[in-house]
This record gives sequence, C-alpha cells and structure tokens, in this order.
Amino acid sequence: MLLFPKPLSAEFYGIYTLAGLSDAADGTVARRTGTQSEAGARLDSGADLMLLCAAAFRLLPGLWRAVPAWMWAGGLLAALLRCGAYWVGWRRHRTFAPPHTLCNKLTGLALFAVPYGLAMLPPGKALAVPCGLAVLSAAEELWITWKRKKPDPELRGAWELYFPNGTEIEE
Repeated sequence: MLLFPKPLSAEFYGIYTLAGLSDAADGTVARRTGTQSEAGARLDSGADLMLLCAAAFRLLPGLWRAVPAWMWAGGLLAALLRCGAYWVGWRRHRTFAPPHTLCNKLTGLALFAVPYGLAMLPPGKALAVPCGLAVLSAAEELWITWKRKKPDPELRGAWELYFPNGTEIEE
C-alpha cells in the first residue's frame, strides 16, 4: 500500500506509521503469547526489509539531488555489507537468519524515523545518523555472521561472540 500515495503526504505517513507500529507490535505479541519462533524471526526481518524497500522506492527519487554524494556512498557501503552478511549466512548456514542485534534495532528505528525527519530537516541532516548507523550495523552483522558457527537471530551484539552471558568465550 505504501507504493501508491504521494511521498510525504498525509496518506503516506498514515500507512507508513501503521506499518511501523504493526512491525513493532508483532514481536512483542509473539513473546507475550509464547508463539515466537525462528521462522517468525525470519519473516519479521523480511517484512522489515520490504517496508524499507517500499519507503526507499517512494522517497529516493525525490532525494537524488538533495543528498550529498558521500551519503550515497555510505548507503551503498551499508547495502553491500548487508548483502555480504546475507551471502555469508547462506553459504555457511544455508539459511537466512540475520541477528536482531541492538545496533540493528537502533538502525531500524533511525531508518524508520527518516520520513518524519525529512518533514523537519534538510535531507542531508535527516539522513546522516541513520546512514552512519546503517554502515555500523551492517558491518557488525557481517562480522557476526562470519564468526558464528551457527546462526543465532537473538544475538544482541558482536560482544556476545566473545563474552556470551558475560562469562564464557566462544571459539
């Protein structure tokens, strides 16, 4: 539905906000009802990616000339790192199971806030923090995926590779 309204219109914001709220609620509901699953975590990551792609498809054409070149390079780097993490995950584990790290969650929140930021700030300022976080979280995800012997979507961050539960060290 996000593909049809005019970007940054009231209809766009309404659909976008409802999509974001439902995405935020589904994991909480699944945990509270005891219905969370590995498949659900994968579907959640796929849904997050679909929302991001739909919003980007609608917003990027209007931002093409307004965003500095270094920011496009940062976005491309984040995308390449993220694709690299997915590729490594598939090659090593034969599955799509990106970790739901704290940095990924913070990046998702920052990216989700971009359309609202665009209503108040110039594009370069609205995108600077989300772009930096996207590069950082994608690099962390690639590192985790490379180092893990098996996928763990609930891993909170790269530090847990070395200090799981704050005590042991995984080789």
